[in-house]
Parts: sequence; C-alpha cells; structure tokens
Amino acid sequence: MNTAPDAEDLLALLSEICGWCQDPVIFSGRSETVSDWSVAQHCEHILKADRLNLRAIEVLLGGGGEEIGESGPTHPVFDQGVIPRGVAKAPDYVMPADEPEAESVSLLADRVLLGWTETLPRCQRDPENPIRTGRGIAHHAMGTLDVPDWIRFAAIHTRHHVDIAREILAQR
Repeated sequence: MNTAPDAEDLLALLSEICGWCQDPVIFSGRSETVSDWSVAQHCEHILKADRLNLRAIEVLLGGGGEEIGESGPTHPVFDQGVIPRGVAKAPDYVMPADEPEAESVSLLADRVLLGWTETLPRCQRDPENPIRTGRGIAHHAMGTLDVPDWIRFAAIHTRHHVDIAREILAQR
C-alpha cells in the first residue's frame, strides 16, 4: 500500500484547517442545513481525532500495540475511501465543544500539523514502501490498524469533515 498520496492529502487538509482557524468569519461558519456542527466544531473534532491517530502511529513505530500479522483492515471505508455521512457517531473524547475557542483550536492545529509533518517521513522506507510493523492498535470502529492503515484512516476521516466544512462555507 502506497501511503504517500494519503499522507500528502492529510498534510494539505491540516494546513487548510490551520488557515481556517486564523479567519474568524470562516471559523464561525455555520449552516444547519448542512451540519449540526459549525466549521469550528468540525475543526476541533478533526484535530482531536488526528492527534489520537498520530499517537497510535507513534506507539506502533516504537514497538507497541498488539501483534496482528500481515493482514490489513477489512472495513469498507478503506476500500471506498469515504465515510458515509450521518452513519457514525464520534466518541465523547473527540467531541467538540459547543463553541470552540479559535485560539485554542489554532494552537492545536499547529501542534497536530507539526506532529504529522515530523512523523510521516518515519512511516515509509520510501514512497512505495510503507512500514508495516505487524502490530496494531484498535480503533473503536475500524478494527485493529497498523501504521499505513492509521495514515489512510486519518486522511479519509479528515477529508470527510473538511468536505462538510467546505459545504458549510459554500452556503454563505
């Protein structure tokens, strides 16, 4: 599995989120016809989740996790590359505040982007050869994931919420 496109996509999406956090008009965007969450809430949720996704990868690169062998994830999201809207509910620990504060979300965005920027190069021997540790960490909905699977999931999940936020912004 070549994770380079997912990694590049993830970094571009996180950079876009960093920009949104700097613009109060964008950050406060809301459209009840598109989503119950504001742009700010989508940003905060994505960043909380991507911080945890990154932490899972760091643990795996450090030799942690459970032995899983060579099989990859079987959840259809990995084949389709999209998360259907309205199907899943986020766990409480990644739920956004009712009114996220731009400054704290912006700081989180900068930290998460920096973390991914520093960690992604350690996840591949070269662009065509991702590191598979043979170890995994369980995701609450996707099953047990190895390093390339966490990268793919982070990109798919981030794109899902960025697409919703873009749709909110298009309604203005």
